[in-house]
Amino acid sequence: MEANYNPIKISFVIPVYNAQKYLQDCLDSVVCQLEGNELILVNDGSTDSSGEICDTYAASGKAVSVLHIENHGVAYARNLGVSQAVGEYIVFLDADDYINKDFCACFEKQTFDADLIFYPIRKQYGEKTFVPMGDGLRKDRLAKQPVEVVLDFIARCPKFPASPWGKIIRRDFLNRNQISFPLYVGHEDYDWTYMLLQHCQSFDFFESGMYTYRQIIGSRSSMQNPKNVQAHIELMERWVQMVVSADFRVHLNAYLAYQYSMALPFWGSLPAKQRKEYRVEMKRFRHLLDFGKTKKIKLVGCAVSLLGIENAACLLYRYVCMRNKRLELQ
Repeated sequence: MEANYNPIKISFVIPVYNAQKYLQDCLDSVVCQLEGNELILVNDGSTDSSGEICDTYAASGKAVSVLHIENHGVAYARNLGVSQAVGEYIVFLDADDYINKDFCACFEKQTFDADLIFYPIRKQYGEKTFVPMGDGLRKDRLAKQPVEVVLDFIARCPKFPASPWGKIIRRDFLNRNQISFPLYVGHEDYDWTYMLLQHCQSFDFFESGMYTYRQIIGSRSSMQNPKNVQAHIELMERWVQMVVSADFRVHLNAYLAYQYSMALPFWGSLPAKQRKEYRVEMKRFRHLLDFGKTKKIKLVGCAVSLLGIENAACLLYRYVCMRNKRLELQ
């Protein structure tokens, strides 16, 4: 037993790029709970004071290390952090977000034996408005359940859990299956999560954890960018052609139905001339909606059938804008 004992339980990996405004809040949420854990910061070519902030925390002697590299993007930074980690589990954070300060203490009090452990996420608008992510994940539907049952449950959740945060992943599982973030640009989180689900054999849910995803106006990519649509299309193209088991294909098609519904408002945000450039591809993947298992995707499918793909995409974009504006004003 002692030969398999790992003194480091969790390796927290945080890619950092020009995040000086909120970086200290993020790091403070982790550094206060590093006994028996470690924090790996990857300063991805920041040009503000983020690098100096990282060095200050690394000099504290509290199991904090920092790697300074040229800017290669968040996927490269996360992969590098994982390559340096020694913990039993990996937890990712973004540098402007934070976790609850009793995260590790609560985790230690429970017994987990799973490759992938989900935990709750909430969105923060301004200083006081918090909105649950709404993915619908539940311990009784994840812990000690057969893989097929879990994958079907995830396909029926109102939101596909694609983000790297909200997950605690066994490091040996990542290494054994050679799972890393793809280095091409665009929706690498979805790609990485599909790989996790394709190989994962055990799941659980850590109810006492909480990840706060800070919504900062202007900090996230604008919807009105053709690269967003292109990235969605390339992702669907890769996984539609991917050689996977027949059993996983059933669930993958449901996940890709969610992917397509996410691509529609991005496409609808573009001017008519730019929308035309992607019309053929968006029509080609229209069939994915037929595999959707959630009410949201079925409603999107109805809108597409009644209004046509392009009109439905424009309507969805207007809905997303109205929803985001309402939340930002709260």
